[in-house]
Amino acid sequence: MNSAAVSEKWVAEPPRISGQDPCGLSIESMAMEPTTSSGIVRTLHRRFRPRKGSDPHNAGQFEAAPTRPRCTLRRPPALGYHGRPMAARTRPRILILAGEASGDAHGAELCRALRRLVPEAEIHAWGGPRLAEAGAVLHEDVLEHAVMGLFPVLAHLPALWKLYWRIARFATRWRPDLVIPIDYPGLHLRLARRMKRPHRRVLYYVSPQVWAWWRSRIRRVGASVHRMLVLFPFEVELYRRYGVAAEYVGHPLLDKLSRPPRESLRRRLGLPADAPLLGLFPGSRRAELRRLLPLVLDAARDLVRLRPALRPVLAAANPAFAEAARSGARERGLELAVVHNAAHDLMREARAGLVASGTATLESAYLGMPMVIAYRLDPLSWLGAQWIVQTEHIGLANIVAGREVVPEILDWRHRPRRLVEAALPLLDDGAARERCLAGLAEVRARLGSPGASERAARAALRLLARRFPALRDRLPAPPSATAPPGD
Repeated sequence: MNSAAVSEKWVAEPPRISGQDPCGLSIESMAMEPTTSSGIVRTLHRRFRPRKGSDPHNAGQFEAAPTRPRCTLRRPPALGYHGRPMAARTRPRILILAGEASGDAHGAELCRALRRLVPEAEIHAWGGPRLAEAGAVLHEDVLEHAVMGLFPVLAHLPALWKLYWRIARFATRWRPDLVIPIDYPGLHLRLARRMKRPHRRVLYYVSPQVWAWWRSRIRRVGASVHRMLVLFPFEVELYRRYGVAAEYVGHPLLDKLSRPPRESLRRRLGLPADAPLLGLFPGSRRAELRRLLPLVLDAARDLVRLRPALRPVLAAANPAFAEAARSGARERGLELAVVHNAAHDLMREARAGLVASGTATLESAYLGMPMVIAYRLDPLSWLGAQWIVQTEHIGLANIVAGREVVPEILDWRHRPRRLVEAALPLLDDGAARERCLAGLAEVRARLGSPGASERAARAALRLLARRFPALRDRLPAPPSATAPPGD
């Protein structure tokens, strides 16, 4: 059987279609339906042939497609988290994250400074009531999730995990231009790593205490943020040693502590003007209150027995804590005054204080109140702290001074006698009290000047100006370079 017969009997030839493939060759598509005893098999053949020259398949009938011009690559548009193009904005979006009471206070001061610099910015927050008072749109009060210590964190892990996903989903929908996590590294470092994008800057405010434990975290911190704003000068050198961009802005507490005091606390409480006050500062977290409040109240009761003129006054972080303190004092037969939102006034007027380790120790040092730093951990967390802590001191006042200027009591047992023995020399006039006051003055000098919130807001503005060129006109002129002292 010759080929012509095969073509007439077996092949139904469809119209050929000529096109062009990326390689510059014409494409011929031909559908063939060969019929066999087993049925019908449908196939599609694509044949490539050159544009010019003779061809047995009637190539001369078809016109050569015009040569396609070389394509030019265009810069792709900025994409969102799911790859969708981002619309151009004129109002920057800022997301502030605070996980505990001190972060809420620092975030509120930063929010006010940002409002002054960028009044058109949209500022949303996950934090506490102070951020809401400062003008941020508060989505959730997360201060109840503030925990400290290995095993308390494990107990709250399901709630923290749900909080993580609520914030992450919100950021995916809202698409902030700048994310500012404040301290609380267990949650915020993970969120920062997830949110960091070329078009979304992450400015971490208040460095985690990487100098105290697990310094290997510094590289992970650097991979999660674009810039770190630190509160102490020694932190800048530590981060730069690991190649992390860090900027010293000072401590935001100085902005509040530099304000003039209000009415005398003794007058408000109806106490004699010469009554020596014993300040009690058991912390702001629920776990701290549960472990440290009984210890502080027992120590205050024993000190009043030894010094009957003492008037103990407790600074409560919120009304619920105040009621718990009053109830504990009644059980111990202790006459206790409780104040709310007056911790700084108490630090200015107290003869001495019992202070939970944390930000309150730095506030007390700046305001010149001699103190005993106390902290009580659960037994397993205490054992873990002996292994991972890489600093000699736990109190920020002693860390800034580089030596022990106030006594520290870190324990897992309930031993109020240790607090009493450390506090008595600070209550009485003598060499121990004078040495403590001199050390606190040294700490105050090392903390620098107020204005940390303004400097942090300007750092945020510099990052925003990369995406919003109109904001560059608001950037302050860079300071002239000056040689360091001694050069």
